[in-house]
Amino acid sequence: MDNKVLVGTEGYFGTLPDGLQIYLEKAPNTTVVGVGYPISEIPQKLTDGLGDSRVFLLVNDSRFRIESKEGLKLISSYPKATQLSGVQENLLFFELTGKE
Repeated sequence: MDNKVLVGTEGYFGTLPDGLQIYLEKAPNTTVVGVGYPISEIPQKLTDGLGDSRVFLLVNDSRFRIESKEGLKLISSYPKATQLSGVQENLLFFELTGKE
């Protein structure tokens, strides 16, 4: 493996994919792809990347609908600002392990 990194984010444009692409613009061998939402299964383009890359998934917990966490390792959870309604979402950062 050539230290390639593939990061999937919910949605195809906006804060998550675009912000991450701007931040990682000069990071060699790093690719950021949008995978849509809600996320109810691990997208094929991420599992396909496991052969030659470390693969990650970045998703808001309110849009994460995968019941079984097999094949996913939670690296970290980042709390977002509490909404006026009192609801607080978290940004979840997973690594795909490929083990199911």
